[in-house]
Amino acid sequence: SGVLAYKYLNLSLLDASGIGLTTVGAAIVLRRLSQDGSKKDNTPPEKAPRRFSFQLWNDQHRLSGDLEELNNVSDRTLIPNQNSPELPRISMDTYKVLAEKMAARKTERQKVKAEQAKHKNTALLEDLNAGVSIQEIAEKFSPRVFIVNFDTAARPVGPPGRGQTLLQQFTDTISMLVAVCSKYDEVVVKVSSPGGSVIDYGYASSQLLRLKRAGVRTTVCVDKVAASGGYMMACVADQILAAPFAFIGSIGVVAQLPNFNKVLTKNDIDFMLFTAGKYKRTVTVLGENTQEGIDKYQQDIEEIHTAFKDHVASHRVAVEIDEVATGETWLGLQARPTSPELSSPFNEAIQRGLVDDLMTSDEYIRSKSTTHDIIVVSEFKKKRGLVDLIERSLEASAEALSSVTSSFSWLKGDFDKSQGIRVENQSPFRPQ
Repeated sequence: SGVLAYKYLNLSLLDASGIGLTTVGAAIVLRRLSQDGSKKDNTPPEKAPRRFSFQLWNDQHRLSGDLEELNNVSDRTLIPNQNSPELPRISMDTYKVLAEKMAARKTERQKVKAEQAKHKNTALLEDLNAGVSIQEIAEKFSPRVFIVNFDTAARPVGPPGRGQTLLQQFTDTISMLVAVCSKYDEVVVKVSSPGGSVIDYGYASSQLLRLKRAGVRTTVCVDKVAASGGYMMACVADQILAAPFAFIGSIGVVAQLPNFNKVLTKNDIDFMLFTAGKYKRTVTVLGENTQEGIDKYQQDIEEIHTAFKDHVASHRVAVEIDEVATGETWLGLQARPTSPELSSPFNEAIQRGLVDDLMTSDEYIRSKSTTHDIIVVSEFKKKRGLVDLIERSLEASAEALSSVTSSFSWLKGDFDKSQGIRVENQSPFRPQ
């Protein structure tokens, strides 16, 4: 709360502005208490808060303003408006021929549209007679492509902190898509990641598996990099598209840590580590590492690598896994299966099959825009008022002060021995 942030301050130093902030903090606390009291009411909320923003991304929607401005700058009209004093740019005889061609083209387009509408109506009637629900018919004739970004440069993957991590947002997005997508929809995930923790990226790939199990077609587009953990995610998709010079692969595991035991020994400092279980701690940063512990640590890394290889092989059945699971990274040109039709400097490369085609995400999405509604999914960011901003600032200050004081609580003799024993996974393994 806001008031707690000031219990560590010297109140005698507060001026009028400080008293004013304290008053604001007290008001915020009272508001929260009233909100907590109102939550006891069993009346359900009228509507759940928004968590996502949706933007239609077809050309006619995202480029409408730009095209209008372009037409104002570069007019391609051959015959000016009747009210315009500008002279015609072509002769009338030429215009008549042009008008006939344009009329014929318009007629041809109308015939094509009429034929398409006829086929569509026929298919619709067949579905209705077959007992297909109106909802499914609507889904079939109005398919959608949902665009989701997974970019580690924009937001940290984990671990969870004060703000929502990329992995948390990605999980919420997948849950929403599983609920709203039909079998006629498609999800395109734009992955940009050089890798990271096995735990994080194993969980992220499991989220993509949820889409596949729900019968939703999934495409991963890699414009820059999907290496190590990034490829652990990408390989789950139905198809992987990569830009020619995107980095792909790095199917391997790396773990590293320094050891300061010699420094401690030189300075006559003893390091004591208490464990229960033979392999509870195999190697440490401060203790003296034994060869048995080092061998066990390497064995653990190999087992994770084997699991990584099996994961890729189960989703990319055409891949020769032993040839690509060397920890190497390739360009998209090198990762694609070679074929006689592919003309590139990398024709001599082995058929790796790590990606299905060479294409940027923009190119693929635009190819879908003629038959699908393109919808970009992003996090809904609520506009916050002044009180909310002050509240968050005061809470952050209180949390920071509390963290500092608790860090030095052992000086007061308040150290709880149980805090020195932790039952948690501290594995530094990272697929890279």
